[in-house]
Amino acid sequence: MEVWSQVLGRMPEGPHANFFAMGGKSLQAIQAANRLAQRLQREIAVSALFSYNTVSALAQALNAPAATARPRRARAASSRRC
Repeated sequence: MEVWSQVLGRMPEGPHANFFAMGGKSLQAIQAANRLAQRLQREIAVSALFSYNTVSALAQALNAPAATARPRRARAASSRRC
């Protein structure tokens, strides 16, 4: 709920509060997915927030055996020359 509070600027009323009913927009969903990915050290698909738009539903989905999230990959070092 802390990530939602940071992104939306207010604390959800509970774990069943809908992200979009609280005023969340697609850009904020991207921000929330990125923050969750950093905290959990795994990729979080933005589409997961659209499918599971409450903290409770998202937590259940991420804890499911075939979760919609994958371990986060380390970024490859760039070999571009300037």
